[in-house]
Amino acid sequence: MDPPYSIRNGPLTHLNEFLLVKGVTPELFYGTDELPGISDFLTVSGMTEQGVDFTYEGKININTAEVPVLMALLPEENMDLATAISDYRIAKSDDTFTNNISTGIDWYKQVPGAGDIELDPAQITNKSDFFRIEAAASLNGVNMTATVLVRRVAEGESGQIRCHILSWELS
Repeated sequence: MDPPYSIRNGPLTHLNEFLLVKGVTPELFYGTDELPGISDFLTVSGMTEQGVDFTYEGKININTAEVPVLMALLPEENMDLATAISDYRIAKSDDTFTNNISTGIDWYKQVPGAGDIELDPAQITNKSDFFRIEAAASLNGVNMTATVLVRRVAEGESGQIRCHILSWELS
């Protein structure tokens, strides 16, 4: 890059650091009027504790993944099922979800047309401990958006769940 910069040679700590990767343009990262950017589908979090160290499994939560991410998981000839899988997850009757997606990582096979599809279990999961929360507010013509990344942790022997803020940004 011009000017060049020293690399950290480690995990990215903030999503915007993807812009420092050779070939990642602002249009690719943020998107255009026609296409969303890759920033909508990436995270720098997702680590799992392993004693005193962490590992980055890189698994995709099929219970929450956006349609383009589901498309990337599916075989090319079945990418059209991504919307059906997404719709299946959120289908409701009144205020009750109609489909149980907590039965394991292969619930997607219940979606019509997906029974023979095999997603790689090394790439998918159905649980998350990291969440991005976005909140928008408007007052007197001033608009603000807060984006907060939190990690859900079970505390000590009580097992009480707490969320720890990892990062936040106002825009």
